[in-house]
Amino acid sequence: MTEVKECQCAGVDATLKPGGEVNTLPNKCEREDNWIAMDPSKIEEIKKFVEEDYKKRTGNNLMIESIKTTSKSPSGVIYYGLTFTANDGKEYRAQVKEEVNEELAKQLMCFQPIEVACY
Repeated sequence: MTEVKECQCAGVDATLKPGGEVNTLPNKCEREDNWIAMDPSKIEEIKKFVEEDYKKRTGNNLMIESIKTTSKSPSGVIYYGLTFTANDGKEYRAQVKEEVNEELAKQLMCFQPIEVACY
C-alpha cells in the first residue's frame, strides 16, 4: 500500500464515455449520467476496499452511505473513482487504481473530502 498523496480528485481527469470517446470528468455539481457505470458487485468490492483502507490508515470507521461512480480504463490499468457521502455527512472522492496483472494489486491513489457548493 502506497502512501495516499494529497491530490485534486474532483478536478480534471480523463474518463471513457460510452462509445470509447475520451471525456473530462464533469464539475462535481453536474450530472454524471455519461460516465461508465460499474457493475454492482464491483461497486461493493471497491466500497469495501475504501472503507477498510480508510480504517487501516486512520483507525476510524467510515461508512459509505450513498455513492456516485465512474470508471476509467487506460491500457493495462483500471482506475475506479468513487464520489460518496459518508456517515459523517460529508462528501468524499476516492480514486483506486487496480493493476491488471496476476495479482490485481489495488492501491488507493487519492482520498479527500469535497467542499460541495451546488445551487
